[in-house]
Amino acid sequence: MIPDQAWEVVPPNLPTDVRPWVLRFAEQAELGPRETRSYAWSMHLLGRLNDQAITTAITGVLTTEQGPRQVEITDVTAGFIPFERLVHNPKRSLRGARMELAVPTADSDGRSFTFGIVIGITPPEETDERRAGEDVVPSQVVSIDGFPVVVEYRRIDYTAPPNPVGATATCFAKPRANKRFFGPTWSAGVVIARHSLKKLGFSTGIAVPMTSGTSYAVVDIDSSTTIDAAILDCGTMPPHARPLTIAAAVASGANVNVRTVTSNFSAQVLRINDHPSYYGNLIAHRLFLDTVGVKGDSGSLVVRSPHGDSAGLYMGNTGGAVPEGLVQSMRQISNYFEVDLFD
Repeated sequence: MIPDQAWEVVPPNLPTDVRPWVLRFAEQAELGPRETRSYAWSMHLLGRLNDQAITTAITGVLTTEQGPRQVEITDVTAGFIPFERLVHNPKRSLRGARMELAVPTADSDGRSFTFGIVIGITPPEETDERRAGEDVVPSQVVSIDGFPVVVEYRRIDYTAPPNPVGATATCFAKPRANKRFFGPTWSAGVVIARHSLKKLGFSTGIAVPMTSGTSYAVVDIDSSTTIDAAILDCGTMPPHARPLTIAAAVASGANVNVRTVTSNFSAQVLRINDHPSYYGNLIAHRLFLDTVGVKGDSGSLVVRSPHGDSAGLYMGNTGGAVPEGLVQSMRQISNYFEVDLFD
């Protein structure tokens, strides 16, 4: 739960250069005043994040005697950044070490919060020496308009069930009238988490066992590794399927419900990246949650509460002492695959 004290780190007013589409999306999503502020500032920061800021931030983490290491950016999000202070956790984490230098921060029940940008990058080679030292060496502090920019190694604990238990269907999908087919043609499908196919392969035509006991073939998948979703051919759309609305905006602080196979769990959104116009697979659109699921929850539908519109697809968590839930944006899935979604 994001405490009330954490909202003190969000500026009380909207950015002076707030774009009209931000307010329009916030209104369509029925965001309250507090969430509208967090959404506007998140979009402001993501719009200000330029190549130089990324390069400077990453160089501060990965500079060695041989120069900066080459890494891949896995995600960029803006919003609330929770961390533990040194006094609460003697094992000083990279995030905590940097955030103690950031202002402003807010404290509540042993946890601290600030508001800014987090960049996830692929971790370096896994040597014992690097594992022992990488979480205790703070890097330089980079900021944009006074907000911190944090770079951290992104290790994802995916929660896909082990085969042959089966994949979880997030929702149903139908191709749009103007959809471009680069693989098999299909008329009705189900959406699953792409990483669930790790042991089977990431090619079209592969049969995927489902939790329902049947199997469906892969007909559409991101050829890269960015969008954590794939579509399986289910043959026909069930008569009970109804159109699934995608949230016009998902803000930091929003309440969501993750609909798992066995039970549901509630969470709040910490950080977001839900770009309004680019949906390709060069940039991952992610949401980070303050609560995590369990093994087998991958592919679960994430909906805003109490609105009921879709925010994304649950992927897993970041691991560590204070893990965060990780969600693939549903808007990117719908637009990249050119599909309409049904529940």
